[in-house]
Amino acid sequence: TQAGTPGNEYFQVSWLRRSGGTWAGNSYRWAGSRYQPQAGHDLEGWSAGIKIVPDPAGLPPAPAGFEWMTYRMTTPMSGAPKGFLRMDLE
Repeated sequence: TQAGTPGNEYFQVSWLRRSGGTWAGNSYRWAGSRYQPQAGHDLEGWSAGIKIVPDPAGLPPAPAGFEWMTYRMTTPMSGAPKGFLRMDLE
């Protein structure tokens, strides 16, 4: 989705993660699994900057045992009109 104000918009994504995990560096860890959000300006490189941001209004309630987490690309859409976000899971 897009977030921000006109002229200062960003690509962002919200996802459900299991509650009770911990952050280690740039990864979220829960029960032996590692979730690492990634972003890129094409589908070949995944090193674009991202940051965790507050969840947007209007998300449905998270199911029991889960919580919402939202992150966005740090480069505004005006500087990079293409953006891709993914979750690397191990």
